Amino acid sequence: MVGPFPIYRAAGGDLEGWFEPRGSLPPPEQIVGVVVLPFLRADRVVIVRVRKRREWEFPGGHVEESEEPLKAARREAREEAGVELGELHLIGRKWLRLLDPERAELRRYDGRCLLIYWAEVATLRHLPPDSEISERRVVRTQEAEGILGGYWPPRHLAEILEYAIAERGK
Repeated sequence: MVGPFPIYRAAGGDLEGWFEPRGSLPPPEQIVGVVVLPFLRADRVVIVRVRKRREWEFPGGHVEESEEPLKAARREAREEAGVELGELHLIGRKWLRLLDPERAELRRYDGRCLLIYWAEVATLRHLPPDSEISERRVVRTQEAEGILGGYWPPRHLAEILEYAIAERGK
């Protein structure tokens, strides 16, 4: 599937998000985080399990104040997946909308986006024992589609993976 992309509601029902392929970079104040799809060889991708959650997902996280998104993507991939990346390729943005205005801790996400990149893994390192990640797996892309989950519905993550695979083939 290459689009159009539906709107999905997060597991807690407090946010909704949608994937918007390609396009130009939004202004820095609209970028709240990054997600990286790290590919190892032609048909494998690295996924992680965060200690405080049980589901498998792609590495990613917040863009720190005054940090460039590309640097944040490399940092998050290193911290969460133990990977050093080759060239990063922007595949799109995931826009977020807050559904519950009472959730003050989520207000920073409202109307902002996560930048989504894919990259080839240059180096796969050991995860440090104090990592926020409990487990890392290298799986075939077809297998990843069946086990991804987490805060966002598995189908949403699978659609982004399918789009990244199509972009890699160009």
